[in-house]
Formats: sequence, C-alpha cells, structure tokens
Amino acid sequence: MSLTTIADAMGVPLHALEELLDGHSTEAIASRLRTGSQLVQEFIDGRTSTGVAAAIGAPPAFVQDLRERLGHDGAIGLLVGLCLSR
Repeated sequence: MSLTTIADAMGVPLHALEELLDGHSTEAIASRLRTGSQLVQEFIDGRTSTGVAAAIGAPPAFVQDLRERLGHDGAIGLLVGLCLSR
C-alpha cells in the first residue's frame, strides 16, 4: 500500500501524512481530528490536550498516560489510526 493510498483513506493530502510521519502537525490532520493543529503538535511532542483527548474519547489524564507509554512514534501511529477511523 502506498502512502498516497493511506493518505486518501485518512482523508488528508499526501503532504499532510508525510508531515505527520516526520512529527509535524498540519491543519489537514487537525481538521480531520476536529481539534487545533497546535494541540496535535503538543500531543506528538508529549503533552496531551483536551482537544486530542476528545478525539480519542478518553479523559486527558488517561490519554497522557497512554501518550507516555506509546512514545513519539506510537503517538504518530495513533493519530494516523484516528484519522483512518473517521
């Protein structure tokens, strides 16, 4: 499966997926998650916000614990999965 196919399934442009995989939030990703780009970037960087917690559907404290356990790459994978499921 190509990145283009994955980006299409996520509902975002290819460049947005590429940026996300490089650890950077974009407006397209944030829009798909119905939250702000800065909040998505904070999650990638290790801090949970209410916006990302709402996208995941769990309280921020639980999402922060999950983020810490997943690490950087796992957090990006989770965001990809969330976009795919919307």
